[in-house]
Amino acid sequence: MSEMPHDIRQPPDLRRLSRSGWAGIHLQSRAFDQHGLIPPCYRRDGGNDSPDLRWSGLPSGTCELLLLVEDPDDPRRTVLHWLVTGIDPACTGVAAGETPKNGRVWCNDFGDLGYGGPQQPADNASHRYLFWLFALASPARLPRHPNAADVHRAIRDTVVASGVLVGRYPRQRRARPKLIDPIRHATRRRVDGGSGSSRAGFTVGLLR
Repeated sequence: MSEMPHDIRQPPDLRRLSRSGWAGIHLQSRAFDQHGLIPPCYRRDGGNDSPDLRWSGLPSGTCELLLLVEDPDDPRRTVLHWLVTGIDPACTGVAAGETPKNGRVWCNDFGDLGYGGPQQPADNASHRYLFWLFALASPARLPRHPNAADVHRAIRDTVVASGVLVGRYPRQRRARPKLIDPIRHATRRRVDGGSGSSRAGFTVGLLR
């Protein structure tokens, strides 16, 4: 294929991917539904375990599978969270916290080898995390330290099918400041006892 079937910074249109020939793999997880919230145990600021994945619908002629997890909503760049290449095409899934059969694990954009889950975004916005599974007709040729864009460029001409599962990290609501009830609010005053000394006291009254 001569061009990418979609802008990876936009939500994937599954119907358009199907027409382009990229779709066809059914990818799912017990951990979360399509466009569902990713549980804390699979987040980098939680347990940081990779979720289980199951797939079906691989086309004949698949040489190997490639697993890619990315965040296209980061304002700076698309962040690579997990990359595994060379997965056995006979493999139909992976358990939570495990590596797919025969897969080669690469470093993520945090500098760690393997899975790096979602974490609280710096912009405090809701982010999507795209779990891609690509069926390749030939092995992917990647640079030594690939980023998400490198992966997409390297496989564009060898992808025969794909599936995507979208998970979300929720936007964190900022805590509202506490409102002080003026009727119950106590103000501390220094009260002169008339003998040259002072003592602490409290008066409660309406704030005007």
